Amino acid sequence: MDFDDAIVSHLKWKIHLRNFIDGRGQDFDIAAAAKEEACELGRWLQGEGRRFEGSPTFQELVARHVQFHRTAAEIVNKVVAGDKAGAEELLSTGREFSSASRDIVAAIMRLEEEVSGKRR
Repeated sequence: MDFDDAIVSHLKWKIHLRNFIDGRGQDFDIAAAAKEEACELGRWLQGEGRRFEGSPTFQELVARHVQFHRTAAEIVNKVVAGDKAGAEELLSTGREFSSASRDIVAAIMRLEEEVSGKRR
């Protein structure tokens, strides 16, 4: 996976969660949504990406990714419990989801700069 693929893969989660809240698209299992290795970025972080584990930026990315999946599981849980308004709030205006999502993209970009030496 290259860094751009990692960003795109991660951003697709919001679309999938949006569709789930709206009753469209794929179903989510709460336990699966909570697992960071359930997505392409998570598998990369625990596999090929581990070659960067000495980097503080990599460690930050891992931590933010864990938080992101906790919040994604919370969103799924709310939908399953019939609280679509609560799920909507977490997805659209929830500080945890938005900041974790933004921080993941920023950390991916910083990690790319660290390993490639080029700036975006």
